[in-house]
Amino acid sequence: MYQEIQERLESEHQKGMREILTDLYITQQLGPSCSAQRLGIPRQVFLHFRNQFGLKQVKYQ
Repeated sequence: MYQEIQERLESEHQKGMREILTDLYITQQLGPSCSAQRLGIPRQVFLHFRNQFGLKQVKYQ
């Protein structure tokens, strides 16, 4: 499931998943719910990818 969502989003946005998440979560400073909503994915899926790429630690350094 996660792999399918990742492939779909990377194809739609023409960039890697980490870059997509960094743009929304770090650069635009959106929270998990708003980021997930913008991507059209469940919040839990966004949290999975956020944790996979270690972006929570990056955001709160």
